[in-house]
Amino acid sequence: KENLLRESGRGIYLMRNIADEVLFHQGGRCVELRFRL
Repeated sequence: KENLLRESGRGIYLMRNIADEVLFHQGGRCVELRFRL
């Protein structure tokens, strides 16, 4: 079961839910978030 009270480990989940598109470059060292206005 997922621990919803944890303070860490939510970054990728949040990025994918708030951005329209999430792209990973350089083996995941660079992340590009795209938002449609």
